[in-house]
Amino acid sequence: MDNTSQVSSPSNPAVDKITKELMARHEGEEIRYTVCLQNGCWEGCILACHVKDGKLTAIDVGDPINANSPREDVGMSAIKEGMIQHRPCVRGRMWRKTLDHPHRALYPMKNVGKRGDPVWERISWDEALDTVAGKIKETVEKYGPFSIQQMIFPSDVGLYAGYGNFSWGMFSFAGHELADQQVLGYDDIPFTGKPIDLSGTEPPDLFNTKLFIGFGWNPAITRPEYAYVLVKAKEQGIPIIIVDARFTPTVQTYADQWIPIRPGTDLSFIMAMANVLFKEDLIDKAFVDRFVEPEGLAKWRDHILGKDDGVDKTPEWAESICAVPAETIRELARLYGKHHGYSDGNACYMKVNWVVARITQGENVARAGIYLQALTGNIGVPGGHFNGGDGGVPPCFPPPHVDMQRAVPTHFPMYLMQCRGWVDAVLLRDKLDSGEISEEEYRRRIGSAKEWPLPNIHMIFNQVGSDLGTDNNQRVWEAYKKVDFVVSPVYHMDRPQAMYSDIVLPQADPFFEDMNDALSSGGFIFPSFLGTGTYGNYFILGQKVIEPPGEAKPISWISTQLAKRLGVLDSYNPRFKDVLDDPKAWDARFLEIQREAYEHWREQYAGMAAAMQMEPREAPPFEEFYKCPIFRIPLKREPYFAFQKQIRGGEPFDTPSGRIEFYSQFLADPDMVDKEFVLASGTSATVCYGGAKPPHIPAMAKYMEPWDGPLSELAPDYSTFILPPAHIPR
Repeated sequence: MDNTSQVSSPSNPAVDKITKELMARHEGEEIRYTVCLQNGCWEGCILACHVKDGKLTAIDVGDPINANSPREDVGMSAIKEGMIQHRPCVRGRMWRKTLDHPHRALYPMKNVGKRGDPVWERISWDEALDTVAGKIKETVEKYGPFSIQQMIFPSDVGLYAGYGNFSWGMFSFAGHELADQQVLGYDDIPFTGKPIDLSGTEPPDLFNTKLFIGFGWNPAITRPEYAYVLVKAKEQGIPIIIVDARFTPTVQTYADQWIPIRPGTDLSFIMAMANVLFKEDLIDKAFVDRFVEPEGLAKWRDHILGKDDGVDKTPEWAESICAVPAETIRELARLYGKHHGYSDGNACYMKVNWVVARITQGENVARAGIYLQALTGNIGVPGGHFNGGDGGVPPCFPPPHVDMQRAVPTHFPMYLMQCRGWVDAVLLRDKLDSGEISEEEYRRRIGSAKEWPLPNIHMIFNQVGSDLGTDNNQRVWEAYKKVDFVVSPVYHMDRPQAMYSDIVLPQADPFFEDMNDALSSGGFIFPSFLGTGTYGNYFILGQKVIEPPGEAKPISWISTQLAKRLGVLDSYNPRFKDVLDDPKAWDARFLEIQREAYEHWREQYAGMAAAMQMEPREAPPFEEFYKCPIFRIPLKREPYFAFQKQIRGGEPFDTPSGRIEFYSQFLADPDMVDKEFVLASGTSATVCYGGAKPPHIPAMAKYMEPWDGPLSELAPDYSTFILPPAHIPR
């Protein structure tokens, strides 16, 4: 064909100008890669970061698989094998906007004003680190090793320097942590050192279910990659029902039915569903008879039917609490009761999401969710779900391991009950010292078992983020003001923990501005270890993308500098002690040990691939891998789901009875105040739930009105903000 005869599109000067400007803006860019672990989804999307003149100019899809192909076109086999692009969501891409924010912390600062109303004075790193190390030594010498409260993730130099308490609680998955341990014998955060199975669900197993029910479940935001598989399941006709106080993107996009509910009252709804299951004989008897401890089940059944307290937990009873019509509850329970995953393979994936249990006594609703799935035989079966902490899935192959050559920690911190236990430990200490309250009462209030060392908190070292701006702020602020010293590494100076600090340390962003050691993994991230929603067939190495602004430093550098000043450098970070004062050499050392770890893993993988017939048979050399640092194999196994060994293999649950337990003898013990929640590490324990009369947490799931809930005595003062579902805009 004569090209001169072709008709060309007329030029549009305005479009041409914009195109030219955009091309010029991105001319000469370099592409570097990191891993998104923000937003709480932990799905580990690889980010292609465009860098020009030392600035992060744009973030694009970094996953090279099926490049330029819509996921809708790759077919179901690719989805089931995990051979699809992981695409960063809008929030992950917009993360770059925080890097050059006008409130970014750029230099070490000393507060010469007062906490809560700071006046900042710039100081040097040496002054800041010397001051912090000096305060640590002074506090420990005067008040003991449990006098410094830390909010930290990952592990800190205090484990080697001999100080610190930790906090954990309702703002993560602590409600599910207790529920999983007491009902199923599963430790979401294993401090026992014993090997455990992971408790997540691999995405392709969603295609095995026949019904989705979610309480507070919003995967469109909290599990965006998981949500893509949910879309494909919906296309196959699987119904999706969401119970949520909010009209969320998940409700709007995926749900076949939305059931709005009064916030914080999900447990009443679940108990009423159980009431229908019991009365209408909708139980999976074969599952219950084999796997559920009968005496505890009988106690909870009596409670649900009102035989122990005279209150029949009917849908009408629940309606008065949760504001969902009784008939809606009853019909959902009947639909749910037809889905027996164990006996007839008609499984239901029910998810009582973490957020539902992030309330006072949230352990109750977390346990009740497991109870329902046990009653209908939907635990440990394809397409089911155990309703708990969702602690990841096992990988198809072991990931590279960066050996920092750290010594075994010598200090085992106490975990004070819930994330507010440390606040009471600070504010009630004077009453203990004056004799106004007894040591027993003090321990009860803070969640400290009798044999634990008693905390005496005089310093806060906040390395994980703000615990201000959550709940009971006034008491938190009082505790921050009362202690002798507060130090916080921060990204932005307007964060609440910075406003209440004596010294702030400017921190490099862990995923863009340092070597991605945020999880103490040396930069290698295997997302399947971190939470449900991802496949166990890939890992990523996060690269340093740009230099941090001002004098901001990686948290690993800050901790190593403190280790030097505290005399534990050789045990804490020996491989970096000779590059501590040279940033370029620091980065080069990281790259050196990353290469070392990868090449050692590469040899191991070749042998494993040959023995197990995995493809590809060889991993690329480090230099080639580093150009786009993601390694993945097709997922050929059956999708993973938790508790297969117990249900299919006949192994006992790690509970006293070896079965699923509705009633906890541990929590029922009247002397529990003198006992610890058995998650031991060395000679110390981690969580205490005991002491209050009535107890903080009953022996089985019961409805307990949250002290700050919509039906509490505080509610009338805030009635404007507590709308029944009938008034929720649609």
